[in-house]
Amino acid sequence: MKIDAFSTLDAVLRGGTLAAAAHEMNLTPSAISMQMKQLEAYLGQPLFDRSGLQVKPMKLAHEVSSVMRDALQQLESLRKRATVSIEGSVRLGVIESMQPIVLPATMRLLRERYPRLELRPARGRSASLIAAVKAGDLDAALVAQPESGGSARLRWQPMLRRELVLGGAAHGHRKLRGRAVQAVRLDPL
Repeated sequence: MKIDAFSTLDAVLRGGTLAAAAHEMNLTPSAISMQMKQLEAYLGQPLFDRSGLQVKPMKLAHEVSSVMRDALQQLESLRKRATVSIEGSVRLGVIESMQPIVLPATMRLLRERYPRLELRPARGRSASLIAAVKAGDLDAALVAQPESGGSARLRWQPMLRRELVLGGAAHGHRKLRGRAVQAVRLDPL
């Protein structure tokens, strides 16, 4: 049994239903139900009355949740306690079009979590940023991965997916170098 089952039990009690707990925990209702059955098997006693249309928590469910809530909070604070000091500077390349989207939140988060870490952003195009990482001029770069998969010398981690759109004139016809051009609809690839 995993310790997460106790957090799930707490979510079921807070939300009132398995579906509400599933939404809160980003799991399916069947996964929540399975965790509760595993917890019941571990305890050797039922936590819920399943005789009606909806499961209803029994007194034991509230007692277990109450006992474990403080322990889980203490474990979480121990887990979050910084054991390693992260400091120094990181040279991060970001493609120009992504800078206003990525940098403000990233810099704010890094300042809050790691006040002794300095982020030194650099901008450029994907190819030049990748070359700078390979050369050691940058520590990492947020770029568009080349279609060929990129260099085996680099570790690639998906970070963000963006939908690209095609923009055009607001009206149907446009003159281009003296010739009429009509807008056409393109189906997505």
